[in-house]
Amino acid sequence: MTLRVCEYCGKAWIDGGENKPAPLCPPCTEELNGIYMLAWSYLRDSTAEFGRHRKITAQQLASELGIDVKAIDMLVKMGKIQTESSADEKTPEEREKSLETLRQLRKGLRRSSRHDRRGR
Repeated sequence: MTLRVCEYCGKAWIDGGENKPAPLCPPCTEELNGIYMLAWSYLRDSTAEFGRHRKITAQQLASELGIDVKAIDMLVKMGKIQTESSADEKTPEEREKSLETLRQLRKGLRRSSRHDRRGR
């Protein structure tokens, strides 16, 4: 166990020893996961509306979602939101793995939305 300082809120907590891209305390991890889902939904919906290659800055995304830009920056640092520059840094294998993860996520979302419509 290790004493860590959360990069998002600055509070200290005892970590189980996992190596993460950005050390976050459990409450911040939960908050950022919620913000990620909001951001992902916004980006998915606005991409369909405005075309696949629509560009948006972290500041614009934060403003659209009504959150602090620090949360968007942290999601980028965690690798949950991809920027144009981070996409260029990936190897072809990493890009393919990311695409496969996206495919699996989309399948899961389709299944869960079907269940929601049926009231289950």
